Amino acid sequence: MSVKMVEKISLTVQTLYAQLLESAGRDIRLAGSLYEKTISKQKYLYCKSAIGGFRKDKYLGKVGDAATEELRQKILDSNQFIQQRRQLVRMLKAELPQHLPDLAQVMLVLQHFRIFDNPKTVLVGTNAYICYTALVGHRLDHAVMTTDDADIATLDLTIGAEFQDQSLLAMLQYADDSFAAVPELSKKALPSRFRARSGLRVDLITQQRNAKASGTVRLESLSAGAVPLQHVAWLVENPTRAVVLHDVGALVYVPQPARFAMHKLILAQKRLAVERLKRQKDLVQAESLIAALLRSDPHSLRDCYESACAQGAKGWAVPLQKSLAEIDVRL
Repeated sequence: MSVKMVEKISLTVQTLYAQLLESAGRDIRLAGSLYEKTISKQKYLYCKSAIGGFRKDKYLGKVGDAATEELRQKILDSNQFIQQRRQLVRMLKAELPQHLPDLAQVMLVLQHFRIFDNPKTVLVGTNAYICYTALVGHRLDHAVMTTDDADIATLDLTIGAEFQDQSLLAMLQYADDSFAAVPELSKKALPSRFRARSGLRVDLITQQRNAKASGTVRLESLSAGAVPLQHVAWLVENPTRAVVLHDVGALVYVPQPARFAMHKLILAQKRLAVERLKRQKDLVQAESLIAALLRSDPHSLRDCYESACAQGAKGWAVPLQKSLAEIDVRL
């Protein structure tokens, strides 16, 4: 058995990332540039805040009123906290892998709308893999870290219910106003894919609940759909927190690293012949993560392997074992 060598990241970097992860849960939507307007000799306080590429003005109240001045101080405190967060993100970006800036901006916007507050809504695919270097404490294979599409898995069909006046498309357009829905085959189906002019894409997926069902699952609150796929519920069970390193940092949920690795091993055996490059990418990501986890958390790796095998032979254990044989690893 040959296990790939992986380099451990420094304790300093791991400590800084832990600090960022701890602070990233703070709500920073109450922040922005303060300014005053005088109307009929009365001064009023406003705040200009950013959501993606847009700026919004918010009225705060009469200057001098206790409630207004309390809001002023909260915004000043939040602005100071944001500057500290940005500095921490800049330091970590020099040491850790990064997402494409446009895609990271999408994550920031979705965090603003609290999409990732829900542990049943998880960033998956290569954009989750990019987060794992910090989480497993080892440098993973960088050759398979580039992607211009974001895959978001959700098990909550009411996702976004608190923003019923905002469709997912409307949210994405705060990040890039060229985002548009990609039409589904059925005219009645809600869109599950959204693409910007640059080629940047956001896809929604969910767990396949009925093998005979076809088409997307409706997410009414987002005016969107999700493509049902196998293994998704197992993949995103008990996800972990991670930070996308861009601007102030976007807090997201990602699958447990060990579950991600097992899922990639299974997926590699289910790829079509024309998906040779994707299959190779699956195996490289899985192998790199397994090498890191054998050093940092071997027990969780073996537990996830046993959990996956216990789901069944044909769709789980058999493809897992075939992929492990291909990368010459035994768990």
